Amino acid sequence: MYSIKGFNYMDLLTDGESLWVIYTTEESNGDIVILKIDPYTLQPIMVDRTSTNITGVMNCFMVRRTVFS
Repeated sequence: MYSIKGFNYMDLLTDGESLWVIYTTEESNGDIVILKIDPYTLQPIMVDRTSTNITGVMNCFMVRRTVFS
């Protein structure tokens, strides 16, 4: 059993080819960051910092490589 204290600002998604992580950090000042990961090696392929701040977002999801929040 485990518990998470505070908030979890990380979503894991897959599009059948890659693994995507949508998250935020203190370094991004709360802006949403999208990370594309190789599903076999778990090595980062691409990182994209958006201009959308997490404080105005309830959920994120991805359709055809487009993030909706």
